[in-house]
Amino acid sequence: TGARKQMRGGWFLRDIAGLVADALGWHDLTRHTDWRPLCAWLDDGIDPIDTILPTIRRVVERRGNLEISTLAYFDRAVREAAAGGNRRRTG
Repeated sequence: TGARKQMRGGWFLRDIAGLVADALGWHDLTRHTDWRPLCAWLDDGIDPIDTILPTIRRVVERRGNLEISTLAYFDRAVREAAAGGNRRRTG
């Protein structure tokens, strides 16, 4: 599958996955094997440093101690943040 590609959107998938895992407190990357949402975000050109990581951190902070075990949980928030960042401001 496309998830096996080492590079996604110009980023090394393993490096970004490690940063995402750190933001989520996931210490065992093999336990969390569904990285398809991250791959899709990167393939869609969503910047991991400016959009993906800050959005995940914001959602995690709001959720408190609730353990989130899937990246799919963040899909809507990441896509909304990416869309908001790409809108032109008027006025």
